[in-house]
Order: sequence, then C-alpha cells, then structure tokens
Amino acid sequence: MEKSIKQKIMSGIAVGAAIIAGYMPIAARSEETSKLTLVLPYNAVELAGASDSSLRPRLYLNARLTFGDTFVGFHGLDQANLASERKNSWYAGRNTLYFGNSDAALSIVTQADEKGVQDIKFGLRNYSIPQMMGFKGYIEAVANMDSVRLTAGLVKDLSDNVQIEIVPDYDSKSGLYAELQLDYALGKNWQVFARGECMDLKASKGTLLLGIKKVL
Repeated sequence: MEKSIKQKIMSGIAVGAAIIAGYMPIAARSEETSKLTLVLPYNAVELAGASDSSLRPRLYLNARLTFGDTFVGFHGLDQANLASERKNSWYAGRNTLYFGNSDAALSIVTQADEKGVQDIKFGLRNYSIPQMMGFKGYIEAVANMDSVRLTAGLVKDLSDNVQIEIVPDYDSKSGLYAELQLDYALGKNWQVFARGECMDLKASKGTLLLGIKKVL
C-alpha cells in the first residue's frame, strides 16, 4: 500500500515536472524584453532558547534570479542546537534549488547534518495553492528511491505586528515533523517569537522555543 502511494506521488511529480519543463521555453520567449533581476525575498537570522536548555541559532537564506515571470532560486534553512553536553548538539540544513514561475517550480532539496549531505530529493514546489488558502508560502512534494517528502511553509498575517507560521513536514521514512510559530514585530526588521516543534504530534517529543529574529 505504502509503495503504491509512493509510486503515485512520484508519477505525479514526473507529470508536473514535464508540464513545467514544457512551459519554460514558452515563458522565456514571451519575456524577451524583460531584464535579469536579483531578488532577495526573505533573509533572517534568529537565536532562541529551548525548553531543553539548549540554544538554537537559525539562518534563513533566500535569493532569486528572475527573468520576467520565470526564475531560478535558492531557499536555505540552516540551524544548530548548542547544548551543554556535546552529544546533544547538532547541525541540520535543508537547502533547495528551484526553477520555475510564480505558480510552480521544479525543486532539488538537500538535507544535511554535521557529517555532510545525507539526502537529495527531486520534485515540485507550488505557490498558488497556499495563496488560494489565504497564506503566503509554498507546498512541496519531493522524492527519491528511499522516501517521499511532503512539506509546506505557510505564513499568515494576523495583524500589522503579528503573524503565524505553520510548517508541517512529512517524510514517509522518518514520520511527521511540525512547527507552529507566532511572530511579533518590534519594528521594521526585528521580531520576537515563540515556536513549538514536535514529532508525530506527540507532546513528549516536543520542544518550546522563545527567541529574537533579525530580518536582513
């Protein structure tokens, strides 16, 4: 059953990739008068204290090279856990290279730890579905021969100073990881936040973090 679901998702990714790949030459020709532009959508650095007494620095890096409605981009999320005991310290990085347009993109996702890159998956990223749901952000389906991964990065403004971030991240091999974060703006580029993290929606596998963020 799980194998059948994985095959269907991978087939869907392949079909979507073919559609987007076929669209790219048309989009490029229709935007011949457009110029190449570097866009930095969202970059930030944050530092949080966790309920397990560790410190958690995190870095968000985003860059796009656009040509009309078509772009190639990089999306990076790198973080470390700094604990008093070395065995509880770790590094995790999820970095994505994508190529597409404002609706959808082909994506290559790498997952790394302190030993280096441990996993590479290929798939699709979609931006239009979150917009239809009233969110900013993306949903993504990627896969390799070992597992399928479904991820969403959703952001919604609750007021001028408050926003909520929702990040469900399911891997058919390791299970469901989820983040729920509330941000409060202290000015143009500074935020304080509270974030809950958990595996498989179990409180016993959860961590609460309080921190500060600088938008670059």
